[in-house]
Amino acid sequence: QARETGGRCQPTCESASECLGSEWCTGSEGIEGACLPDGDTGEYGDCGDDPFSCAEGTFCGGEDQCIRQCETNQDCAPSDVCQLAQGATSGYCRQTGDNTRGQECASNSQCEAGLFCALAAQSIGVCTEACTGNDACEEDEWCFRTQGYSACLPSGDQTTGGSCADGAEACAPGHICLYGGEEEAFCARVCTGFPDSCGAEETCEFGGYNTNVCLPDGEIEVGQSCQDSPADCQAGSVCIGVSEDSGTCAALCASDPGSCEEDEVCYFFDSGLATCVPEEWAGDGAPL
Repeated sequence: QARETGGRCQPTCESASECLGSEWCTGSEGIEGACLPDGDTGEYGDCGDDPFSCAEGTFCGGEDQCIRQCETNQDCAPSDVCQLAQGATSGYCRQTGDNTRGQECASNSQCEAGLFCALAAQSIGVCTEACTGNDACEEDEWCFRTQGYSACLPSGDQTTGGSCADGAEACAPGHICLYGGEEEAFCARVCTGFPDSCGAEETCEFGGYNTNVCLPDGEIEVGQSCQDSPADCQAGSVCIGVSEDSGTCAALCASDPGSCEEDEVCYFFDSGLATCVPEEWAGDGAPL
């Protein structure tokens, strides 16, 4: 019997005696695990090129780092914390950073102990805490909830199409900042589970990270530049590769991967967002 682990079939086990001498067992008595190679990459080392390079006791996690499973902070190094998902009894050890609540982030390791980096759609991350409702957040925050997690996010007064170039805190409750960090960043209403909640001339589209957002129905056609106005792509498309010198409207295709043109492929980004891109982009890693 075997199960697939990161693209490679590995034998299941409950003890190291069931594995090869160069492997270790992630399971224990009564708890089935998998035999994994004892690699050379230590805890928090980069495993992006080889997910099976991690040393015994660690495995390759979502941020391409070798991480250690834990149940409490005592299972981790003194300066680290045990990051638990909402409702979970086990998690993984992570390093802590200096970013405080409400500050922008790209990964959990940049946030202080007790906080995590919340990512939604194409927004920039924010160091924050989980929540069960708005009452669980601070006065100037709202509770963002999506499949898999919830997070207290800063609240401002900008609605769909409004600028958030100065930071995610500009967006009103129920809205998130898309293309954070760019001069043309804008706020968009979250419409996950409520596709009819968008305003006139807006469409509820999947934006990645299990989040649907209301996107303005713009006039820029698929394949045309949206570098200066990423909110103006036509309905059914989204601006990808946004930066100071690039940005292209691309057709969304997650619900119908076969809808792309003959010389295109439906490319799925790490966030789950999928758009039609030229075949040569997909080979090099599409720009988003």
